[in-house]
Amino acid sequence: MTVAPPLPNRRRKALADAPGDDSAPRHTGIRVTGDMPWGTHICTFYETTQDLLDTAVCYFEGGLKSNELCVWAVSDPISQRQAEQALRHAIPGFDRYRAAGQIELLAGREWYLKGDEFDLQRITCGWDEKLSAALGEAMMA
Repeated sequence: MTVAPPLPNRRRKALADAPGDDSAPRHTGIRVTGDMPWGTHICTFYETTQDLLDTAVCYFEGGLKSNELCVWAVSDPISQRQAEQALRHAIPGFDRYRAAGQIELLAGREWYLKGDEFDLQRITCGWDEKLSAALGEAMMA
């Protein structure tokens, strides 16, 4: 039996501060995956751009309805414009969510390859900042 090493203190605190019980299932919006514990990572394989858009829209709609911060680092084969149009078309009140800062659409290439360089520390710090900000907002709500 393999035992996973403990998370660094910063991550343990973030998980402890996660909205609700972090082991409680959360609605993914994706019918075939069902509900999953907070923080679960998933990978989706798709055949067409529309398949990817349909899956992503369902996922983000589930997160928005659960009052979670949603961040999409959009990359090829989808443009930020296509992502925004698909979300706006499928999610009632999308513009309100966007204005409230509950959903962000980032240029994936710029987010992950600033200056055409992959800097794991910069990216990890960026995600940590977004998590901390979201948890801070959740604590104030």
